Amino acid sequence: MAGSPARRLSLALWAFTTLLISGLWIYWAQHYRQTAWDFTMFYVAAHAPIDSLHDQAVFQRTAREVLAGTAIDYASPYVRPAVFALPLHLLRGLPYWRAFTLWAAVQVLFLLAALAILAARFRVLVLGFYPWALFFPAAFGIITGQDAAALALILCAGLWLLEDRRDAPAGALLALTLYKFNLFLLIPVYLLMKRRYRALAAYCAAGAALALASAALEPPRVYLALLPHIERYTIGFSPHTMFGLRGLCAALGAGALYPLAALALAAATLYAARRLDFHLGFGAVVAAGILCAYHSAWYDATVLVLPLGLSLGGGGRLLRSLAILLLIAPLWNAAPALLTCGLLAFLALYLRPTAAP
Repeated sequence: MAGSPARRLSLALWAFTTLLISGLWIYWAQHYRQTAWDFTMFYVAAHAPIDSLHDQAVFQRTAREVLAGTAIDYASPYVRPAVFALPLHLLRGLPYWRAFTLWAAVQVLFLLAALAILAARFRVLVLGFYPWALFFPAAFGIITGQDAAALALILCAGLWLLEDRRDAPAGALLALTLYKFNLFLLIPVYLLMKRRYRALAAYCAAGAALALASAALEPPRVYLALLPHIERYTIGFSPHTMFGLRGLCAALGAGALYPLAALALAAATLYAARRLDFHLGFGAVVAAGILCAYHSAWYDATVLVLPLGLSLGGGGRLLRSLAILLLIAPLWNAAPALLTCGLLAFLALYLRPTAAP
């Protein structure tokens, strides 16, 4: 019963641990020397000329101008398509640290909204003992100024619409995942495989509109020239530090095996996802997409709130236990290869006929 002593104790423990963990995250955000480093690319993009957004000479010159006096002297390149920089212009009138505070607060709201959708539509236990506040990619990603919580919300909201058979708005919404297109290449394939043609058509139409808008704002050649050289302009980002199969293969000294491994995992996941309920298969391709991506960092794993949540909502004991371990695992940025192995094990259990959620 809702008012039972056990229920009240559960809610009290949840409130206490959430406040405690949130307080620790806030303390960390205030004292960690690299807090907000990743936010520089969004803040600089808000001020850089839109028609040369991906020209690194222009971008770094703008960075020196707008970051003066912040004690931050590093700005990684803005690697999203140009059209997605337009909303960032709302930050132009704010000093850097005030803009970061607003950015982080919005990302927290996005993450909470994603969890609320999982609770409301897919019966995922959010108010309880599952340690969502400990999920390192989400919490620490927000502290460092990343934006993956927005993608988590888009995926959860898009899946909700798909489950309610509102395919056209769902496809249009999911086209926003092209913001980081390298992570979600399996989604349109899954829609095609499941014969959700209206959703796929809306996805393609909205995606084409976003691509055309980006091309109108900035010559595509400028953006395409940047993509092969991202690692050159970023500090400490290389295949060895990446999350996913590319990073794992590099850590094992077998980088040449990555394309074959990614292709094999993508094919196996799509094949196994055919027999799952639609929402469960969708969660599987999200997890596989993160693993197979050519560029995937630890903070991108924030979107795993979707498959992890779905497994907690009805998976077997072993699957739920592994999901909880992934939720509470610390320092994803220090051990991406180990966490990649953990996610591979999770996905294998998730797709097993006897252990499917």
